[in-house]
Formats: sequence, C-alpha cells, structure tokens
Amino acid sequence: MPKRLTGREKAQQMLRYANTGDYLRGLRMKKGFTLAALSDKVGVSINFLSELERGLKAPGDQLVEDLAKLYGIDSSEIYRRLGRIPETATTELEKSPQFQKLLIELNQNKKLTKKEKKGIYDEVYNSFRSLIKEMEAEKRR
Repeated sequence: MPKRLTGREKAQQMLRYANTGDYLRGLRMKKGFTLAALSDKVGVSINFLSELERGLKAPGDQLVEDLAKLYGIDSSEIYRRLGRIPETATTELEKSPQFQKLLIELNQNKKLTKKEKKGIYDEVYNSFRSLIKEMEAEKRR
C-alpha cells in the first residue's frame, strides 16, 4: 500500500506535476506538435495530455519513455522533475542485494557528509557510463 502523503508532501507533488507539465508543454511546442498530433504519436487521449500539461495528472512510466524518445531527451529528466523513480529501476534495485547493501551502508554511515555521499554516487554513475562507452566502442570494432 502506498504511503499516505502529508499536506506538505501533496503540495510539493502538485508543484512538481505543474512544473513538469510546463516543461512538457514547452517541449511539445518546440517540436511544433498540437495536442492532437501528440495524441496520435503516443496513443494517449488529448484530454489526458491536456491534464498532464496543466499539472493535473502524472504520466505513467511508458508515457514518460515515449515522450522522452519523441522529444529526443533522456527520460531521467522527466522522472527527476516528477520526483519519481521509474518502476524498472525499483524492480532492478529489489533484485540486487549488492546495490541494496551499498545504499543501506551509505545511508547509515554517519561519518560521510552529504557532499561525500553525492561524490560516491557520482563516481559510481561515471564508472557505469565509462563502462557502457567502452562496451559500445568494442562493439564497433
């Protein structure tokens, strides 16, 4: 059962949805799409897209991925604006005891500052991106 939001958390969520809607409207307009054209491209009703852009609704993971692909952006930008983690990432975390252990230990370590923790996260991410680039370069050879 999902955690019940406090009034403050609900207000923050509504603000994130509104800001994300503005962002998505800007991307749509930049591409020159009408709501009707976007509806045809992503298979979602015009009404839902309108509510999404007005911050009244939040997109599901599939729509986030479809919009990101259509707009040529990284889906993580939309998830970040929504304050949400994609379901696939949550599932991956649940299947990875090593990653769970890392996050738990980082969270519980009182000797590390927020800045140091962020540095560790950045290092892990940058190592991952480097590995992916190496793998892609290897495939091209």
